[in-house]
Amino acid sequence: MPTGYTAIIEDDPDVTLRQYILRCARAMGPLIHMRDDSLDADLRMPEVHDYHEKALRDAENEYERLSHMTEEEADDAAQAEYDQRYREAADSNSDVDTLRRRYMAMREQVGAWEPPSLEHLPLKSFMLEQIDLCKSDYSREYTLSAERKTRTQWLDEAKARVVDAMARHREAHEKEVKRVEERRKWIEQLLESLPPM
Repeated sequence: MPTGYTAIIEDDPDVTLRQYILRCARAMGPLIHMRDDSLDADLRMPEVHDYHEKALRDAENEYERLSHMTEEEADDAAQAEYDQRYREAADSNSDVDTLRRRYMAMREQVGAWEPPSLEHLPLKSFMLEQIDLCKSDYSREYTLSAERKTRTQWLDEAKARVVDAMARHREAHEKEVKRVEERRKWIEQLLESLPPM
């Protein structure tokens, strides 16, 4: 039975070595960008995606914005971040409280349930064990342990996060450019080595 790569040998009596090589080359890493294309699609060179370039520009713009932020704006941002963390902790506690009530209600019902026979006792035990295994999900409490940051602390941390993001995106972009260059070189070498049509 032919594979997707060898079917061309069975289907086309005039298939050339070049066609077969190009089809099989699709299974190699340098052509990963064509993984969803038809096996009959012409080879195309990989392109550098602009994700990291855009993210780097966005981070640079954010750093510029932070650098020109007034003391009042930084103070407002620090308060907004604190308020958001407080709301998230309160929402999480509300969710945990809801879970606790549900689990405890079910545990009470299971405890009151009388199994129909001795053979059903392990089922009741198992049900209670399963509820107890989830205790960490319904017994935790979220607290807002950190105090509100000063505007200077908030601004320094925000800038540090942006500087880190810029470094990560710059490095990722450089790595991608290098990978694309290596893949292009591999494809070019392959094409030069092929017999003519």
